[in-house]
Amino acid sequence: MSIIAGTEIVKPYVKKAAGYIKSLLSAQHVAMNNGMTLQSTVDEINNNLSFSYIKSSYRTALWKESGTVPFVLSEKQGNCFSLDSSGQVIIGDNVSAVRVYASVGCGSGTNNRAWAYLVHNNTEIDNGLEYGNYAIIKLTNIISVKKNDKISITFYETRGICIDGLSCNLIVEKIY
Repeated sequence: MSIIAGTEIVKPYVKKAAGYIKSLLSAQHVAMNNGMTLQSTVDEINNNLSFSYIKSSYRTALWKESGTVPFVLSEKQGNCFSLDSSGQVIIGDNVSAVRVYASVGCGSGTNNRAWAYLVHNNTEIDNGLEYGNYAIIKLTNIISVKKNDKISITFYETRGICIDGLSCNLIVEKIY
């Protein structure tokens, strides 16, 4: 017997003594042309389309460290982002572009200035310099990323930010 061209709709009914009952297939048991199951294909599509972000914060009464701000997790949606042990945001699967928003409030110290850097994979990609007794620095950027990239905020001039404490927020949101 040969296979002929055409399509037929299968109505999955099973005949029982009392009549027919409808038989339903699980999405885990439907194979797709690419070898994946229907359920894993739908999950992958939803993950790619879903809104995902991570919001991290760090607050201290006194800041005397230079280097990376050790963020802690405040809020998270989706599974595209995580924080490593040093407080940097780690990019996960299915992310190729992110929008980054950082807000930094800090005491300006004796030189009356504060300077913050937005860092992507150990490269400074943006910075903000503010003058005044208590500086508020805002940094925003859209960054092309890949899996395991790191995003963080860094300070180098600790003299300028160690008097009145530090309040930082970092939001990384998936665009594509």
